[in-house]
Amino acid sequence: MTISQDPSAPLFAIIGSTGTQGRSVIKALEESINPYRVRAVTRDTSKPAAQELEKIGCEVVQANVEDVASLKAAFEGATYAFLMTNSDYTDQSAEFEHEYSQGKNQFDAATAAGVQVIAWAGEPSMKGIYKGNGKVDNFEVKARVTAYGRSLPSSTKILDIQPGAYFTNYTSQSPPRATSNLNEFVFGLAMPGDAVLPVIDMEEDYGKYVVGPLEYALGGEGEDRWKEVETVHAAPEYITPDEMCQAFSQVSGKKVTYTAIPDPQLHAIIQSFAGERAAGCVIEMYKGIREVGYYGGDDLAPSNARLAKPARTFLQALEARPEVITKIFGGEA
Repeated sequence: MTISQDPSAPLFAIIGSTGTQGRSVIKALEESINPYRVRAVTRDTSKPAAQELEKIGCEVVQANVEDVASLKAAFEGATYAFLMTNSDYTDQSAEFEHEYSQGKNQFDAATAAGVQVIAWAGEPSMKGIYKGNGKVDNFEVKARVTAYGRSLPSSTKILDIQPGAYFTNYTSQSPPRATSNLNEFVFGLAMPGDAVLPVIDMEEDYGKYVVGPLEYALGGEGEDRWKEVETVHAAPEYITPDEMCQAFSQVSGKKVTYTAIPDPQLHAIIQSFAGERAAGCVIEMYKGIREVGYYGGDDLAPSNARLAKPARTFLQALEARPEVITKIFGGEA
């Protein structure tokens, strides 16, 4: 279907509507068999991405996550809302207090406006999984926001839609690197080749994990279905670095081998383009993956069972993006 203009259709307000997560949610709403009106919330309604959303039938409104009043106005009349925050690695506070404040503002505004269901882009608390022996700061702040939202005296349903590792991490930020032999490439992460990682093509698939579980819960009576989708692991599969190399090789025709990168080396690489705070968080994340798993080893099958259309595997995402393969490996994909 397309974005509905029928005033009887439920209104879905989307924070971060011009970014990767929000735009993916809008894409999933467009593809749903159910009609939705969409209110695309953005800081700048004049930018081209916002204007494109108007063209497909979204109502585009301005709001700022620093301003609860503007957020409340953006949520007024909405039945559903999608909330998210971006990791701010310039924030040097111990627990990303600036990001926490932005998430808190969104929950305060949405619940005050009477939104019935909130889908929130959270993350697992590795501190909780470790039981206090480790943490990942940029995950912990989102888990704190989740806990805050669920502590509010409100009847609002809250779905914690936790994205896996971004597909683009391994195709643009840390892709396979050429060796002196142009037909051979090396791929490296700070984890063993047989460790598992949940990877998601965010642009294409994240919205499916928002809309699918929501519609599944709405399709039943009572609280059971809502409890099933309180926490959603948004990734189609666990994949190892060795399996990623196999996928790269299959699609590119090049030989791609894996080499585990020592933490200090990866830290230096990330620090060179993203800064010290980002590098520290990435190393913490890989340490958590090595020791307890990204989702603590939870099964992905229940989250994937709620999707109207399956999410792409890592191999399928590579096959769908020949331009990415060309950029990494050169020549024709």
